Amino acid sequence: MKSGQMIKVRGYGGKELIRRVVQLKKDIVEICSPEEYEAAHSEGREPVTVGFHITDVIDENIEEI
Repeated sequence: MKSGQMIKVRGYGGKELIRRVVQLKKDIVEICSPEEYEAAHSEGREPVTVGFHITDVIDENIEEI
């Protein structure tokens, strides 16, 4: 996985979420919403992220939304 990549993760209660990768740290992937990712880049700041365990990544091949 690489920064900016769209992925699908399993969230609380099994809900599937489409998010952007910010960075990968060992077995934790830091992600944010596509909107937060774009806003952070346009404002010249780091995105606000949340960490998900790599086992919660459902799909790494998500098309751009």
